[in-house]
Amino acid sequence: MAKIDIHKIVGARVRSSSILEVSVALVILSLAFGVFMMIYMNILAGSFYLQKLKYEGKLGMIYRETLKSKDFTDRTEEDGMVRIFRKVAPYKNNNDIMAIELKAIDQGGKVLAESKFLYYYVSP
Repeated sequence: MAKIDIHKIVGARVRSSSILEVSVALVILSLAFGVFMMIYMNILAGSFYLQKLKYEGKLGMIYRETLKSKDFTDRTEEDGMVRIFRKVAPYKNNNDIMAIELKAIDQGGKVLAESKFLYYYVSP
């Protein structure tokens, strides 16, 4: 069996990269990461998920405005290419409780967001 000399192992120099080579590699990796992140954000920005989040928030705002104005009537709004429907009806034939249903539907008929609320309304 061959004998390994410890002095040769410790004394041997391992070729290492220079600071310049490491810096260039870091710049290349940073640029690649930046490009991939921009592509990912562009794909994510046009997705159904972001539209869904946007219109869920918008339906919440419409609900708060409905309560503030006490306008309990059916209504349809246009928001760009999306129609927002508001349907208000008594809940289970009880005139004191109002069922408010809000829907955001795009032009293709796909439901982006839907919310249902119950509101206890005492008429004056």
